Amino acid sequence: METYLAPGQVIEFTAPSGGVVSGVAKLIGSIVVIPAVTAAEAAKFEGVVKGVFSLPKPDNEAWTEAVKIFFDASAGLFTTDSDTGANPLVGVAAAAVGLSLVITSTAAGGDLSITSSITGVKLVVLNQANLAGETVTITLNGGTPTVLTEGVDWTAAVGDAATAASLAAAIHALPGLSSVPVLTLATNALAADLLIAGLTIQVLDFAQLGTDNATVTVTVNGVATVLTEGVEWTAAVSDDATATSLASAINAVTGLDAAEVTDTITVVITELPVVADSPSNLGRVRLDGVAR
Repeated sequence: METYLAPGQVIEFTAPSGGVVSGVAKLIGSIVVIPAVTAAEAAKFEGVVKGVFSLPKPDNEAWTEAVKIFFDASAGLFTTDSDTGANPLVGVAAAAVGLSLVITSTAAGGDLSITSSITGVKLVVLNQANLAGETVTITLNGGTPTVLTEGVDWTAAVGDAATAASLAAAIHALPGLSSVPVLTLATNALAADLLIAGLTIQVLDFAQLGTDNATVTVTVNGVATVLTEGVEWTAAVSDDATATSLASAINAVTGLDAAEVTDTITVVITELPVVADSPSNLGRVRLDGVAR
C-alpha cells in the first residue's frame, strides 16, 4: 500500500516549551506522548503514543480494570476524572489498582472530618470533647491497617488545635507517612495598622484598615484564603471590635481556630495533611494513541 508509512506507535515530535523528560508523560497538542529520551525545547525526539505504561495516578483513586483513563496535564496525573471534558481521554486501565492511602475513624464526621484529595488525606479536628476513646485507622499501599487509639497513641485534650497536634505527631511517627500541619498569615496592611507576628495578629489602627480595604490571607497547608475588610470582616468602632470581627472571619475558615483578647488574635491550626512518603500511586495505563 503506497500510502502506508509506519505502525505509528512511536512518532517523532518537537519538544515543547520546557523540553521533555524520558518516561514522563507530556501533552503535545491533543495527544499524550511518553518521551523515549530527554530532550531540550525545540529538539526533535521520539515519543511513544500507544502501548501499556506504569504511570502516576491520584492517591485517592481506585481503578477497576478497563475503566476509562484521562490525563490531567496540569498535575501530570492519569485519572478517572474527565474534569467535565477538560482532561482528554487517553486510554483505559490495563489492570485494577487500589487506593494508596486510606484513613477511617470511629469518630463522627462532625467531630473529626476526613477527606481525600489528589495529594493525600486531610483530617480536621472539629470537636475534641467527643473524641475520647475514638480510633483512627490508617492503611498504606494496601498493607496491614494501623489503629491509633485516643488515650493510648494520641490525646484529645485542651482544645481542637492541641488534639490535632497530638494526632499529627502519632501519624508522623508511623513509617512511610508524614503529617506536618503548616499555617501562615499575611496582610497587605502596614505593620503600623495591622501587625502580624508569627501566628498572632494585632489591630493597631482600625480606622486606617477601613480606609485601605485591608486584607488578611490565611494559608492552611498550601490553601490560601483571602479575608477582605468590608466583606468577611469589618474595621469599625474600635481596635478591639475590629479584632473580634476579624477573629470571627478566621474561625469560619475550615481547619482554623482564632482566639481574640482585646485587640490581639491568636490563630491555631486544627487541620492535618497526611501524605505517603512513597505512595504506591502508579497505575497501568493502555494508551490508545488517539489525538483528541
